[in-house]
Amino acid sequence: MIILATILSGLSLFMSVVLIVHLRSPLGWLLLFLKLPAGAMSPFWAITGAVGAVLGWLYGAPWVVLMGILGAGMMSWYIWRCTRDHQGFENAFGAGWKSLISLEQARHMLKRRWSPLLNMKASPEPIWERDVPIWTVPGTDRQVLCDIWRPAGGKTSSLAFIYFHGGAWFLGDKDDGTRPFFNHLAAQGHTVMDVAYRLCPEVDIYGMVADVKRAVAWMKANADQYGVDPAKIVIGGGSAGGHISLLASYAPYHPALTPDDLRSTDLSVCGVISYYGPKDFSTFYQYMNLHQLEGRPPVPIGDDLGYTKNWRYGGRLDILLGGWPDDAPDI
Repeated sequence: MIILATILSGLSLFMSVVLIVHLRSPLGWLLLFLKLPAGAMSPFWAITGAVGAVLGWLYGAPWVVLMGILGAGMMSWYIWRCTRDHQGFENAFGAGWKSLISLEQARHMLKRRWSPLLNMKASPEPIWERDVPIWTVPGTDRQVLCDIWRPAGGKTSSLAFIYFHGGAWFLGDKDDGTRPFFNHLAAQGHTVMDVAYRLCPEVDIYGMVADVKRAVAWMKANADQYGVDPAKIVIGGGSAGGHISLLASYAPYHPALTPDDLRSTDLSVCGVISYYGPKDFSTFYQYMNLHQLEGRPPVPIGDDLGYTKNWRYGGRLDILLGGWPDDAPDI
């Protein structure tokens, strides 16, 4: 039992340290893959540390108790930071922002920024259209597809949310762990468009942002069919999806980020929601120490991805952006 207590307390303490440590080495970005489960599963690690501390106390292992208390305490502090109240909505929408939400929609919303249990309340089964083509690459049969989620019973809020999945610009697909999320939004009356945009190396950042804008244009062109107000379209996504959504929303008519066939199309949106999307790549390169990799020789990584390049994360961003910061400063 002492071994189990040591493992539990040690894991909790290790994961809590991972959250605050930043390695300033060329491979420091690898720590990101530990930081993600450390933060996302912080309640689990806090409980793990508490259980380890209790077991250590019961079996007379003070060092295990100390590790467990430190791990659980640091994780609890992290959870408090993430769930404490803030003034973000007041600053953005004004002090009376809650009064702008209808009583019917407010009934489905969380009353606070945390919940001890998942919301398991049953929602009406939405209408789910799968693999709807929104654009075909000229000269090919390659289609950009999406899924459409609509509220049951045809009762719509007239707002559409166009979502772009995460995956570090190279991975992922639509319908990637988002069904509870979209089901909840559809139950509130919203229409959701889940887009399988093209990924790198098929396209670079310009092609991805173009797919975001094609999705906006398609939804506006088909707004009547789905009961959507073209002036009430919000785009967003997670990680890479959040990043390209920010670019498309804040630069709807930027000549380098807009395909020629969409130059005369209304590509504006009324809102953007970015879930942990990177916003400043110059800072990102510095924080992840990727600038230390610049100029190093490429390393073959096989034919499965169709190219030979630096295996490091920095090499992937090099392909995405068309060069290192010094090579492509504008993008």
